[in-house]
Amino acid sequence: MNRTPVSSAMLLLIGTVGVLTLTTVLAPAPARAGTDDPAGSDDPQAVALLSRAAVALHRTSYTGTRVVSTWGGDYSATVLVDVKHVAGQGTLLSMRGGGVDDDTAAFLAAGDGDSPQRPEFGVDSLVLLTRSYDVWTAERGQVAGRPSRVVAIGRDGSVVARIWVDEASGLPLRREVFDAGGRLAVESAFIDLTVDDESFISHLPPSRPDEEAQQVGRDQLPELQSRGYACPSTVGTLQLVDIERVASSKALHMSYSDGLSRVSVFEQRGSLDAAAVEGYERTEIRGAEVYVREGMPSYAVWESHGTVYTVVSDAPLDTIGAVVRSYPHEADPQPGFWGRVGGGFARMGAWVTPVL
Repeated sequence: MNRTPVSSAMLLLIGTVGVLTLTTVLAPAPARAGTDDPAGSDDPQAVALLSRAAVALHRTSYTGTRVVSTWGGDYSATVLVDVKHVAGQGTLLSMRGGGVDDDTAAFLAAGDGDSPQRPEFGVDSLVLLTRSYDVWTAERGQVAGRPSRVVAIGRDGSVVARIWVDEASGLPLRREVFDAGGRLAVESAFIDLTVDDESFISHLPPSRPDEEAQQVGRDQLPELQSRGYACPSTVGTLQLVDIERVASSKALHMSYSDGLSRVSVFEQRGSLDAAAVEGYERTEIRGAEVYVREGMPSYAVWESHGTVYTVVSDAPLDTIGAVVRSYPHEADPQPGFWGRVGGGFARMGAWVTPVL
């Protein structure tokens, strides 16, 4: 059976959804009981559960199917993801539904820690998560027939996410992420799961070469900013965790995270190609006029002072909006500003647009 290799934008989605998946049902986020967790402190049991989950994702072999769904302002989609993870070897993912070609697949090789190509839940994410939010244990539950413990994640008395951790294996089985209005924006859950003692992935689908991206040390941030790149160190609640240069488009790629959501921002010199944003909605996000396409993942694109900015994420739209607002925007665009044709976004689009 032939499989379509996954593009980098879909890898962003896979990584963010990652081996910690998400599926959506519109419902208000439950209010946090004040006696469950004192403000500004973390429940040690919750931290221990999340730590166990981070380790289990790498060290436990498993096979299963997840349902991944997301809702935005005018958008909803659901994708089925078949997952086979072999500890020490990597993770094979095959996707269908939600506008994704059947048998679209990706193989993520086993690696150490978090990275833009593997932005899954790991030790680095856990540190960011506990710095950014309060975590505490909530009710028990079941996912795919497996007893689990629920970890609630919140700030200022409100729940922003919940994670179900398998009591037997420690694997994270389900995750819910709420938007600023308390609505469930992204959720994922295993609908079946088998923990494998011994396994092997015999055939791997092709993947994009890692040579396309060159790591840039964060110590080079002042130099990049002096050369006119924005690349702020914080955007909203998110922190800059990684910088790389994309060889094919000469774009600078910034990765931001708070341990819960991950957002990619591309800065590329040039003009916005009007044809490249056909089908996008021209809108305003927190005071900034941009082109937006909701989906899995969502995009926000605009041009400012000779630089094209592209934001890619499956985070709630209010999180994406905070990132958009943190980057430069022209105060008074000239007539024809949005109609200028150039290669900037078109070249980057070949790198970030999913194979659909």
